[in-house]
Amino acid sequence: MVDKKLRKPFEEMILKIIVESSEGDKVKVNLPLPLVKMGLEMGMKFGDVANKEELNTIDFAKVLEMVDVGLVGKLIEVETKEGDVVKIFVE
Repeated sequence: MVDKKLRKPFEEMILKIIVESSEGDKVKVNLPLPLVKMGLEMGMKFGDVANKEELNTIDFAKVLEMVDVGLVGKLIEVETKEGDVVKIFVE
């Protein structure tokens, strides 16, 4: 957890999503956190990124809450039995 005085401003933070499929596909998405927040407020679903079912299970509002209390770095990592990997970072 990063002390509030040492954190980057929310407006400068980036949500990074990395999806590596068992078939060798790799998807990397970088989204500014203000854009994520705006999308959530509008009811958009970021789970449609790469049409990965694993992303549909992630509560992005909860991710923003974690960032708000000072968590940065790798927040979520999901590995499926099929070998798909989803990683979510905030920097």
